[in-house]
Amino acid sequence: EARRFLQQSLARDANYARSYALLSSTHEAVYANHVDSDFLNPAALDLAHQYARRAVELGPNLPDAHIVLGFALLWMRQHDMSVAEFERAIALNPNYVNWRFGLALIGAGNPQRAIDVLQAYMRLNPFHASLASCLVGAAHFMLDEYSDALALLRDYVSRVPQAAFGHLWL
Repeated sequence: EARRFLQQSLARDANYARSYALLSSTHEAVYANHVDSDFLNPAALDLAHQYARRAVELGPNLPDAHIVLGFALLWMRQHDMSVAEFERAIALNPNYVNWRFGLALIGAGNPQRAIDVLQAYMRLNPFHASLASCLVGAAHFMLDEYSDALALLRDYVSRVPQAAFGHLWL
């Protein structure tokens, strides 16, 4: 349904970067989450990447465009390029911190920086995604700080027991 509305938006203004960024997010979501047949489907990731690139092309000063491109690049395992896109989003708006940047830093092998970014995200957004605490726990695990990791991961699993990601790290 969201895609239909976004396509209507683009039919009215084919150069609206925010619609491309949101459209990219819908494809990333189904690629990364077991929602439908697009789960881990390379075609879904390719569409997410194409729409994200278009969003950046049309809105080079739009942090959301760089965030969705960074996230697509993360799934494509292009870690340095992914981190660069997240850094560009923050350069455009220093108060714009996103949990996805923490995940990208974990994927890039920089858990200490991931902790810093995720803690800033949680501090700046009182309604932050609960996944952020799980990612902080995963980063502590990567740093061999097991007691810190254990407390965060146990808390996350108790709040979101159906989330396999938390159980995996725990």
